[in-house]
Amino acid sequence: MSATLPLFASPALAGDHAANSLAAARALLPHLARGRPLDRRRVSGVLTTAFGGTDAEGSWDWRDAYDAIEAATVLQIRRLSAQVGRLEDAPAEVIRLLAAIAELGLTQTRRSEEQLALDQFSAPAPLAALAVLAAQVRPGDKVLEPSAGVGLIAAVAAACGAELALNELSERRAGLLDGLFADAARTRHDAVHLPDLLPAAQPSLSSAALLGRRRAALGHRPGLGARRPRAPGDARTGGPRSRRPGAAVAGVRQARHERRDRLAGAGPRRRAVRLGWRCGGGE
Repeated sequence: MSATLPLFASPALAGDHAANSLAAARALLPHLARGRPLDRRRVSGVLTTAFGGTDAEGSWDWRDAYDAIEAATVLQIRRLSAQVGRLEDAPAEVIRLLAAIAELGLTQTRRSEEQLALDQFSAPAPLAALAVLAAQVRPGDKVLEPSAGVGLIAAVAAACGAELALNELSERRAGLLDGLFADAARTRHDAVHLPDLLPAAQPSLSSAALLGRRRAALGHRPGLGARRPRAPGDARTGGPRSRRPGAAVAGVRQARHERRDRLAGAGPRRRAVRLGWRCGGGE
């Protein structure tokens, strides 16, 4: 005996924001698959059905609508994974494909309190592809996305054969990741603390010092969360031990050369790729 899954959330899940958003994403997916632009009226109708009420009634807001469109885009990328997986061989073709999908969605003109508080920005699908291409993600690589958002970068990386480790601080977006990437490792930490919490995310001492200098110069950046207070002598946050000009850059180069030598001596091995430190929202 077979059972079919309902398109929209059951009444028992009516209060489950993530379940309703995912249901809306699944309802929007056929429009993306057929190349139909998503206008506000169509999106509003889908969200109203999924959440069991209108935005005027407070059942959903336009941040939910944007998240649902991004989730539908993730599903469409997964649907076209065979084509997207050719990113390294045919980058222009794949980026044009993803740009065409992105153009079907709505322009995000409204920002929520949470987005402002966490400085969230989603990476459009073509930009997500460029990030994955720049990282040279290949089958067998393990990719950490420290600020995964709804998973646009993750979806492209997965299509290229990567094993995913996803982190997202926002409960709202993390709930969508749970439904979209159930097989991936998922955490909900402030990304700035990942080097201390996840061994795989630990950068070299010198590269972390350089990262600390960039954070201090640029202030709060998307995807990094609140900056950690500096401790005297803490090289990883740009303390006194990293003051010598050029020391951090030289350390990064040395660490890169040492890693290359280790890889050359150890033979083939799986790479670990870290994405999104400066992409924010990653999404």
